[in-house]
Amino acid sequence: RQVETSLPDNQRIAAAKEEKPHDSDEEVVENEDTKEDKDTPTPPNNHDVAAGDFEDQIVRKKHKIALLREQLQRQQTENVELVQEKEDLAEKYLQLQEEAQFLRDINMEDAGAKDEERLQQLELIQTLRSRELELQDELEHQQKKWAIDRDTVHQRIRLLEKEKKLGDDEVARAGSDLAKLQKQHDALQQEAHGLKMTVQEEQDQKLLLVSRIEVGHILVLCMVSLYHPHNCFVDRRRSLKRKFCIWRLYHKRNERIMLERQLKRLQHWKR
Repeated sequence: RQVETSLPDNQRIAAAKEEKPHDSDEEVVENEDTKEDKDTPTPPNNHDVAAGDFEDQIVRKKHKIALLREQLQRQQTENVELVQEKEDLAEKYLQLQEEAQFLRDINMEDAGAKDEERLQQLELIQTLRSRELELQDELEHQQKKWAIDRDTVHQRIRLLEKEKKLGDDEVARAGSDLAKLQKQHDALQQEAHGLKMTVQEEQDQKLLLVSRIEVGHILVLCMVSLYHPHNCFVDRRRSLKRKFCIWRLYHKRNERIMLERQLKRLQHWKR
């Protein structure tokens, strides 16, 4: 619209420029005529003076004609330039009209596309809002479920902690009982070992006593055999020697057994 309104204004300005030179030329000619009328003196009666005045007027007229021709040429060139400017302005006006129409078409298409895009965006916004509401509901449901699961897990953890504490108490109690039993076992082992040692000592003493009794018995037999009236001296000596060897072997066996037992006893005490 601005382009359409600017073109008639330019045309009016050009028309005003065309009209102004004519007015200025007419004013110049009138001014020169008035100057000539003012400059021309009153003709005398002399013929030579009149001829000179006519020649001056002719020169002035020629000069005026030359000025008018120059003004006419200048006006023609200005008119040609104005015509060219009008043609250029008309072309520009048509071009601007085409561009304005193109822009209007584009604006209409853009408006239609924008309306369609706006509708699509509104539909997308509505779907997103509905999806957001669904997700919020699902999130709330999931949060409630998580809260319930968390409470159950905490309860189970507390129960497991209680069970663990009870188990630890039972383990500690069992450990203390085991320590007591171990002490009792050690005491009983020591007592059993002491009893075993006393039994072995008694057995050793019994063996010594038995060996002594047997030695005494052998000595008695030897004495009896020596003083028996039916035995000869050689037989007595042989029997005595044989019995003495038997007694000696038996006594060494008993000593070896006693030494082995004492050695075992020492090894046990070292451990």
